[in-house]
Amino acid sequence: MKWKIFVLVVSVLLPFLLLPLALSSYEEGYMTFIGAVMAAIAVEDSNLHERIALKILLLVGTKIKQKMNYNDESKDGFYEIISKRYTRLGLISSHEVSVIFLFTLLIFLWMFRDPKFIPGWTSALGFKSNVGDSTVAVSIVFLMFFLPSNFRDLNSRPILEWKTATLKFPWGVVLLFGASSSLAQGCTDNWSFRHADSEANGPGITITWTSSCYHLLQHRSNHIICS
Repeated sequence: MKWKIFVLVVSVLLPFLLLPLALSSYEEGYMTFIGAVMAAIAVEDSNLHERIALKILLLVGTKIKQKMNYNDESKDGFYEIISKRYTRLGLISSHEVSVIFLFTLLIFLWMFRDPKFIPGWTSALGFKSNVGDSTVAVSIVFLMFFLPSNFRDLNSRPILEWKTATLKFPWGVVLLFGASSSLAQGCTDNWSFRHADSEANGPGITITWTSSCYHLLQHRSNHIICS
């Protein structure tokens, strides 16, 4: 498959990179969540997560608390199984290297955007007020859609394909976040909620409103957990 610049739908991410419009379209945390999940999907798509997990098990061992008989023979058996599975993965691919680089860059940019104890990279570049965590996340994800998985072959597939991202993305959770944000904004703008917080109504009505909202949200969250 020939490497394409990016899928048309991916161009929707451009306003969040070129202009500080995240707050006018989505909440900051909302877009940060989307970017973080997309980056995690790229890690899973490259099979990097399995390589890291198996390598950690090989380094730290498999001695864990178990509700079963455990002896040295079973320990050796576990290690042999994990070692064979890790060997089956082969050498690390260019796809995995690309994901490691971009994912590490994402964590670094998040940690040092505004670390408080030292000036962050946003302050050094002069656009501290315009760049948030969502801008960093969306930028890295955009690069994943844009850059080829094999840096030696520009015709290779991108690091993250749109088809893969849409199939594995938890759209239900995103809709839940969006609905909760809309509900919160609606409550903020609602006449009854504004007056429930006014001093004229006294503490009695405020306590009644707070208790009602608490029980309603508690009941609703239990339904979400059960579903």
